[in-house]
Amino acid sequence: MKLYQPINLSDWDALKDLDKTPWNKCKLIYAHRGGQSFLLVHTNGDLYGFGENKYRLFGNIDQLFITHPLKINITNVIALDTGYFHVVALLGNGDLYTWGLNNYGQLGNGNQQPIIFPSKVDISEEIINISCGYFCTLAVDKNQTVWFWGCLNEVPLSTQSELQPIQVMCGQTVINIACGGRHAAILTADKLYVCGSNENGQLAKTNINVAYYYQPVLNLPENLSDVVCGAFSTAVLTTDGKVFCWGDLGNTEQYDPVKFCFREKVIEISANGDDDIFYAILENHEVYHWGHDVYRLGHDNNCYYPQKIEVLSNFDMYSKRSKTPAVYCTSCLPPLVPFNQEHTVSEKIALLFNNKTYSDLKIKLNGDEIMYAHKLIITLNSSTFSRIILNNFKSKKTIDLTKYDSVAVKSYIKFLYTNKLENVHVSHLPELYNFAKKDEKSNLQNQILLTWKNSLNEKDIATMFKKAYYHQCEDLIELCLPMTKRVTIDKVDSLNLTPEILFQIIESSVNIEE
Repeated sequence: MKLYQPINLSDWDALKDLDKTPWNKCKLIYAHRGGQSFLLVHTNGDLYGFGENKYRLFGNIDQLFITHPLKINITNVIALDTGYFHVVALLGNGDLYTWGLNNYGQLGNGNQQPIIFPSKVDISEEIINISCGYFCTLAVDKNQTVWFWGCLNEVPLSTQSELQPIQVMCGQTVINIACGGRHAAILTADKLYVCGSNENGQLAKTNINVAYYYQPVLNLPENLSDVVCGAFSTAVLTTDGKVFCWGDLGNTEQYDPVKFCFREKVIEISANGDDDIFYAILENHEVYHWGHDVYRLGHDNNCYYPQKIEVLSNFDMYSKRSKTPAVYCTSCLPPLVPFNQEHTVSEKIALLFNNKTYSDLKIKLNGDEIMYAHKLIITLNSSTFSRIILNNFKSKKTIDLTKYDSVAVKSYIKFLYTNKLENVHVSHLPELYNFAKKDEKSNLQNQILLTWKNSLNEKDIATMFKKAYYHQCEDLIELCLPMTKRVTIDKVDSLNLTPEILFQIIESSVNIEE
């Protein structure tokens, strides 16, 4: 997901005559229909339409051109995107609304009738990312599930269109989604997946015209960080600042990813699904563009290779262009990860405990409880979990630990993230101690021993001894023995009693839940 800042309204010809006093500080602006139609989000979150009003995208009004911003019946908007003639708006609470043409089910409301007012899409989970193709919509929810509705291939058959949201990917860590005109891309932590039309090589496949299911793109680096789509082309960015592009690149239809060279590391790439123009921002803040008719002067004005251009911001790149990419309001969106620049690496790892962000592992606990973890973190910090995952669950997304005490499991995994022992009732300490002992976590073992020792009392000693014995924690048993013998055994030579005999005596007189 890219986070874009507001831009200067004067950059757009259609907005030059607008009374800018109430709008210069609008939260965001979205341009489409060749830069002739605009959606403006006011500082209070209200949405307004301005400019060309084809198919009544701005509501039930017959004016073809709106000369003053017209309020649309929706508020708290934090993100916008459009297809040919449909609008998708994401609200701050994660709800998604659509309106406009619906001939291919691109509104996701179960039919193919147009809607002129915003209508909520029936997805139960909060949405965090959106992208639109010509006649479809792609969205990601907070659980990293990717949803799709509409049609990628513009086939006028109801059987080729999804009229309601369907899940097209789940159980993956989704980095970004992007839609071209008739193709879509999903970038996960492991691979780039593509689907839809391949008429110009935009799927990087040489043997198919259409992919009806998401397929991985081969011959790409493993360290991908972003993906963007032009109308008939695709580009990716790597973590070390390299750019690869394929499809309709202005001079040819390229079916294999081509590496584009820049003088500096690329930190951001951008495109939109209306045309095949791409932009790259370098580490030194230089901006380059390439693609089909980049200056909008005619079909022969193609830029085959990246050329430097003079712009002030990433939004200025789209002045007088077809439309902006999907836009997000930086002041409204919560951070994907609650980090700030002052956090150390250790503090960042601690903040990821049981956080769904970038989680690639679910842990099932007893009582139908689920917690979220990260394979890299727990395998680096625990030889026990490393063996479990690498030997049995390397390719799986869920580990079943329901046979263990859920409190002990959560406390131990939290220790792996934070290196701290939280307040845990003594009844859970024996199993927690065993986890620490297996991984030779002496620091945690010492903390548990100290807590256990300080918790010994005559009222609870029998229960504590039995718990320690049940889990075969010799160190905890040893701490219990003196008080257990003194309190529990009456008129017996306790000096000759073994823990086994003590347990049998206590078992006959104390009933606790194991």
